[in-house]
Amino acid sequence: MSNTLLSSGTFHARKIYRCTLCDLKIPKGQLYQRQSGISGDGFWSATMHRCCFDWAQKNWDYCDWEDSTAWEPECIREDMPPEVQTEIHALDFLAETQERLNKT
Repeated sequence: MSNTLLSSGTFHARKIYRCTLCDLKIPKGQLYQRQSGISGDGFWSATMHRCCFDWAQKNWDYCDWEDSTAWEPECIREDMPPEVQTEIHALDFLAETQERLNKT
């Protein structure tokens, strides 16, 4: 199956996003990676923590991305090194705190 990357960049979050890879939240103000492209299944986009993106770039190959329908975020998080797990859980906690503060 062919895959064409249309755009890829690092941005500051202007709102809270959810990481496509680990399924945890990306807090407002945090740097994150956004990519979009076209595959045999159509248009796709991904929003990821920078640490998730960096980890995936080092540890995944094209076949892993192709089998994305079988992703289980909990299993992906368990495969990550402890320092990445700590960072994404801290960022998720920060996003949760931002949401609670915005509700009051």
